Amino acid sequence: MKNLTKLIILLVVFAVLLGTLWGIQKANKQRQSSASRQQSAPFFPGLAADRIFRVEVDTIGSQQKQSLLFRKEAGVWEVARGRDVLGDLMRQSEKNAEAQGQQSTQTQESVQSTEAIKPADETVQPPASQETIPPPANPAQDMGPTGDPYRAFFKADSDKVQAMVDAIVNLKHGQLVTSDPTKKSQFGVLNTIVGTEIVMFDDQMNKVADIVIGNPGGGFQSVFVRLPDSDDIYEVASNLKMIFETSLLAIRDKTVFEAAPETIMSVNIKNIEAKTDISLSRVEGIWKGTNAEGGSLELAADKVDSLLSSLGSLSANSFVDESMRQRPPQPELNEQDPYGLLSPTTEVSFTTSDNVTHTLTVGRLEGTVYYVIADGNMSDVFKLSNTVVNGIRPSAEQLKGAPNAAQISGVQPETGNLVRGPGNVMPVQPGGSGG
Repeated sequence: MKNLTKLIILLVVFAVLLGTLWGIQKANKQRQSSASRQQSAPFFPGLAADRIFRVEVDTIGSQQKQSLLFRKEAGVWEVARGRDVLGDLMRQSEKNAEAQGQQSTQTQESVQSTEAIKPADETVQPPASQETIPPPANPAQDMGPTGDPYRAFFKADSDKVQAMVDAIVNLKHGQLVTSDPTKKSQFGVLNTIVGTEIVMFDDQMNKVADIVIGNPGGGFQSVFVRLPDSDDIYEVASNLKMIFETSLLAIRDKTVFEAAPETIMSVNIKNIEAKTDISLSRVEGIWKGTNAEGGSLELAADKVDSLLSSLGSLSANSFVDESMRQRPPQPELNEQDPYGLLSPTTEVSFTTSDNVTHTLTVGRLEGTVYYVIADGNMSDVFKLSNTVVNGIRPSAEQLKGAPNAAQISGVQPETGNLVRGPGNVMPVQPGGSGG
């Protein structure tokens, strides 16, 4: 009987232990599941990319890290320089130092009241660090939540801006690293003093997202982030630094022309340096060319196609930075025409099927880069490599080549009558092998 009682007690104890272990395991699984759900939960649930109409990226300014301001106007993203965060900090520091100096002076005067007060003989100069944003040619005041000054807005690279918006909309919490408020500086998430703050707004200027990104994380393409009103610091699996810490020049749209090659009806290439003038026109689907004297040119179809493709999808390497326009005078340059655009080296124009003519004006060459403008717009001075420029101003000899059957007759030749070899497709001569 005693043995049976002991056995029952042991079974009860064993059952209790099993139940306890099962409860602990269940609790652990629930915690892990909860942590997993939290890590995969978005920072801004319910936020859709199409709700974003404005993005402010505030950071310490430098060539690699520049504060930027984006806005969507009529469905097109535009970009301008953002707040001069570094300048703001310097000006605030100067104000604090000035206030402390005044307080110290007042204290000293109250102690040494017998000392004569000297009248001020110098006016206070404004701090040299103030932001100098040139006003746009046609100013339009952009009033944000804090009231933005007049800014020069440029068309932005839509793919890069969309990548910014998607990165925040789809951002998930990831791993909680710490909630210690003293660690903000260590992880680089102390707002714009140490870090980069991204704020997004809807079309009614309501703030819909606000987050601070800091130092790179320990994982591959990860970064530390924090919400401005929280001490929680997370490591998220996203390379936000590469996406957001960019410059105005890098994020601007570098498209010079965008036209489908089949819509281009005529091209004129005036090479002022080489003293040549070539005109190309599409007549009933066939391209014909003439020189300055009106003589006809032999045209190779593939070379004309290559020219049309290059013109229709022309993109720049970069732009002339606004700061370059403020550079000191250089004796070797004509200061009235520093980029050679008033006395161009080349002018290439083309007309599309909707009777719109676009003109590329090519200025002087500096190193391996030409300065160019599109359609006479002097506010956007592009930089194009000499390789690209030479490709869109071919000589008559470079355009020359044996025409294919379609050029001769306007009818697509049958493949059975063609011999394929290196270079162009050539018709077979009657009674021979094409050799």
